[in-house]
Amino acid sequence: MKPPANLGAFYYRQFLSKQGQGVYDRLHAQLQRADFSGQVPVAISQPETAASDSFAAFKALREDHPEYFFLGIRLRFFSPYSGQEGLLQYPILYTASQIRQIQHELRKTIFQMVRGTASLSEPEREALTYERIARRLSYVDRKDLSDHTVVGPVLFSSGVCEGYNALLLLCLRRLKIPCIKASGRAADQTAHCWTIAWLQGNPVHCDVTWDTGRDRRSGFRYFNVSDAQLAADHFNFQTEKLPRCITEQYNPYPIP
Repeated sequence: MKPPANLGAFYYRQFLSKQGQGVYDRLHAQLQRADFSGQVPVAISQPETAASDSFAAFKALREDHPEYFFLGIRLRFFSPYSGQEGLLQYPILYTASQIRQIQHELRKTIFQMVRGTASLSEPEREALTYERIARRLSYVDRKDLSDHTVVGPVLFSSGVCEGYNALLLLCLRRLKIPCIKASGRAADQTAHCWTIAWLQGNPVHCDVTWDTGRDRRSGFRYFNVSDAQLAADHFNFQTEKLPRCITEQYNPYPIP
């Protein structure tokens, strides 16, 4: 699979129905305008799937755009008795002022993670940024939704896999490296997520969560690995939505 357009920022949109893509686009345009009303009109072309398509669109938007850290997860869909427009309601977790403050801290954090990389090769830029994130963060689950977004890593230097992944995605895209969120399960069958990045055009897995605390002396076992390497302890990730990761040339510390 060739690298996705727009650095992967609209990757999961392609798997939506036409109706779902319309909801995705309306919601994305609304958030780009900093409209935090918490509701978006839905143009209905297929009434029987309007609710499920809207929910799928919202999920895809959250998967593609970790910068929308302020989106909650409890949705409501209202379908009219007549007409062609419904309404999707979704929670906004912070006030407009809080969102602006967190966005400011997010920009500062991304700059800290990618600073000094402009003169490096693409693999070197990726490696240095990955190492900085791995060293910065601690795995902490405070049972708060912020642990599952970029807010935890930015404000508390901690979080769970979704938070780690959110920061890595935004940093890699700042470096112009295409990347997407990948999901699967750990050996104990708990849900888990990580990043697939296209390094020099080749897709590779990067699980910075499981490399936290490691340094170059011990090596990054989950950095730029193939499907075969990752499958040693990651499961249920090889689906038709994800590219096949074959190359192993970019990881000097492969999983034993």
